[in-house]
Amino acid sequence: NDSQFGLSYGARAGACLHAILERADFELPLDRELVRTQLDRAGFGGFDADAVAGWLDATIDAPLVAPDGQRIVLRGLRAAAVVREMDFHLSARSVDERELFEAVAAEYPLDARAPRSGWDGLLRGFVDMVFERDGRWYVLDWKSNRLGDAAGAYTEGAIAAAMSTHAYSLQACLYLLVLHRLLRQRLPGYDWDRHVGGAFWVFLRGVRPPAQGRRMTPGVHASKPSRALIERLDRLFDGTLDRAVDAAVGRAVDGAA
Repeated sequence: NDSQFGLSYGARAGACLHAILERADFELPLDRELVRTQLDRAGFGGFDADAVAGWLDATIDAPLVAPDGQRIVLRGLRAAAVVREMDFHLSARSVDERELFEAVAAEYPLDARAPRSGWDGLLRGFVDMVFERDGRWYVLDWKSNRLGDAAGAYTEGAIAAAMSTHAYSLQACLYLLVLHRLLRQRLPGYDWDRHVGGAFWVFLRGVRPPAQGRRMTPGVHASKPSRALIERLDRLFDGTLDRAVDAAVGRAVDGAA
């Protein structure tokens, strides 16, 4: 699909793609009028809405292979089992930045290093999507990064480098910490190993059908930190979560039951 590389790069294009996927009904093909409206609003009215919709529909149909080997397709996810654009506030009390980076770097490569300094306050973030499938919970982040001008540039190595360069693995661990705390509060009998499936970082420009005989979908990075790491992060962040976030995931938990 030429739209994957014809649509310009940058924050405006990324926000446009996020806006479409935030409003997408995964039980149906993408609404072409929704796609056309978002393209117009972002200043991309000259692009073929059908082609962009086809590209994103193919992404929604692509299999995501979780770290435990579970094969997941977003198409067909019930609205009740999905939380979009989840806003969270993670309280921090005397968090040592270096210890935080070193904890994550013990399991995932990180190019960045932090000084030894402590800070207090609220860490605010937005998770593109939290969803439940077959009793397991996942976080997902859409990425529109430019790693090259053709699908072949989005190799496993190139995506691993982007995860390290931009500290996306740290971001994924923090999102999963938020999910861990929420499920611990809301899900009876919650267990990290049993109920959390991991994180998907979906590089939209690089997603294409798996090669014949391959399970993995190019353009998708999947990860799940160990229980030891998530519990270490939980101790580092000795705080609470915003009530609105708790209520949003609570509705999804109830809907998935």
